[in-house]
Amino acid sequence: MMLRPAYDDVIFIAQWHSEVKRKIVDAKSKRNNTVNGCSEKIKYVILYVCSQLSLLRIVPRFNHIDKGLINNNSTIETHDEGGVITQQQQPRQQLQWLDTRGVELYDGRGDPSTCQDVIYTADSRLPSDDGSVANASWGALSFVVDNFPAFNSTCAAYFRIFDTDDTTTTPLHPVWGRLPATALAMSSFPNAKIFLYLDTDAMLSSSRHSPRQIYDALVVANDEQRSDADHRRQQQPPPSLIVNKPTRGWLCNQCKTFGLGHGCFNSGVLLWRRSMGADLILRSWWESRLDVDTTKNFFRHRDNNEDENYEAYLHGWHGDNPPGDKMSEQNRLMYVYGTIPEVAMEVLPVPRMAGSKSNTTSCPEIVDVAHAPCLQDDSALANAIWDRGGGYSTCFVNHYSDSKGTMRRVFHMVVESRGKGAIRDRLHPFVMTTHPDLADDITENMLSKGNDDLLRLLDGDPEELREKIREYAHVLESIRDMEGSQ
Repeated sequence: MMLRPAYDDVIFIAQWHSEVKRKIVDAKSKRNNTVNGCSEKIKYVILYVCSQLSLLRIVPRFNHIDKGLINNNSTIETHDEGGVITQQQQPRQQLQWLDTRGVELYDGRGDPSTCQDVIYTADSRLPSDDGSVANASWGALSFVVDNFPAFNSTCAAYFRIFDTDDTTTTPLHPVWGRLPATALAMSSFPNAKIFLYLDTDAMLSSSRHSPRQIYDALVVANDEQRSDADHRRQQQPPPSLIVNKPTRGWLCNQCKTFGLGHGCFNSGVLLWRRSMGADLILRSWWESRLDVDTTKNFFRHRDNNEDENYEAYLHGWHGDNPPGDKMSEQNRLMYVYGTIPEVAMEVLPVPRMAGSKSNTTSCPEIVDVAHAPCLQDDSALANAIWDRGGGYSTCFVNHYSDSKGTMRRVFHMVVESRGKGAIRDRLHPFVMTTHPDLADDITENMLSKGNDDLLRLLDGDPEELREKIREYAHVLESIRDMEGSQ
């Protein structure tokens, strides 16, 4: 951890170096026949030489640091919406321990030189395949970044995973591609500080929160609750990675059985902060693929009440080719968190509140006020959710891992949502006149309808609208009655 100040020195000097170069150009543009113009040019030439010497002195000690910060650009290929290949100058990260040749930046949104945070995804399928989950996912994400004010300083990137063969080990499952994609994201957007990775079956839950705002909200709500049991020290810098626990389901049950506590993760959504800690996590996680010994896993003895089919090892790292399992990278992240204290110090698992039913710390079991804010809700199932207001407790991201096709519905909701604000402003006051206690819930549920249907109701016969409102109210009251009787 003592390397962190030196890393910050590299960043500072690299930025100073670039600023001095800009000053020299500005000085050259002045009239050279003036004393001020000449003296200013000489001053910044001297500063430029000093900054060069500083870089030469410090950088060799950190040869794995993003050399894009030090004006080392290379040409990469990107594709527009029509699949046309264009050449673009962007920095490439020189991580000698991480082979990124099997991943490429396929498409992007925003200006890499100015964006402060990045949302990125990675998949072996092309987003240009009409009707696919990848197409719906990238369509929704790029639309959000292009159209909503909260994302004015946000870039988006789609990384294509085309080869995960690794000469150092047995073949990797494509899910491992998110690691080199993360390295490329951090190098391709050198000024960004926060990076949000989403699986292609995951999507933001609203248009109101940028990655930086999500990060800040989660740190404020959860970081102060971390204890010594999480390998944390006082005065520790902000987390380098925020990852959510599974809401419920089979992984939650496995984590409870193996006693993993807070170290139970769904790696389909990852929130990174650019730091040496992020470098440590990526390195440890990536290198963990090399040890194909299946006993290097969480182990438990059989309970007397269990039959011979009990699972001795945590799912995801077994068989003849452990890295080829579709859950292997998730298993390895939990393993390095559980076995390397330096990694655990850099990771913030959320939410911190124990489960609402079994009191387990491995999963919240429900998304409610007590477990919000949270990064990811993987229990959304087939219920497409976007920009819900009112009293709903939601995570910042919804992950439709068990109903990937829901992403197509989410895409249409995202595109239509640009007109929802004006519709909400008209609809909510009308609902308040008949059902003030349920007005928020009724309005948000009705907004899931298409804009055309809603406008037809608002512009048509008022009695038809009242009848539709009564239908929604009846359903919501029935749900409340059921919940009250449980």
